[in-house]
Amino acid sequence: MKYQREALLGVFLAAISIPFVCLFPKEKQNDLWAILLVVIASDYIGFGIMDGRMKQKLIEIVLCTGFVVLSVLGLWYSTWFLVIGYIAHGIWDYIHDHRMVMTKIKRWYPPFCMIYDWLIGTWLLYTVIQ
Repeated sequence: MKYQREALLGVFLAAISIPFVCLFPKEKQNDLWAILLVVIASDYIGFGIMDGRMKQKLIEIVLCTGFVVLSVLGLWYSTWFLVIGYIAHGIWDYIHDHRMVMTKIKRWYPPFCMIYDWLIGTWLLYTVIQ
C-alpha cells in the first residue's frame, strides 16, 4: 500500500474519536460529529490559502461551504446528512490524492483523512441503521 502509515494514522484517530464521542450523551454526539466535519473540511481552505492561487482558494471555499451545509442539515434534520458529509469528504480526499484537484497540499494528508472520514461515516451509518 502506497500510504500505509497515513492510513494507519487515520484508523488510529478514528478508533480514538469514536469512543471519545460516545462518552457524551446521545443527544450531543451529533453536535460533535458535525463540528468535527466542519473543522476537517476547513483544513482544505487552509491548503487553498497556502497554495496561493485564487482558483484553488475558491474551489476549496465552495466545497467547504457544502460540508458546512451538510453538517447543519445533520443537526437540524437527520444524521443521514452527516453520513453523506463524511463519505463525501472522503471522496474529496481521494480526488485530491489522485491530483484531480490541483491544490498544493501535503501528500500524506488526503490518504490519512480519507480513511478517517470513511471510518467515521461508516460508524455514523451503523448508528443510523441500528
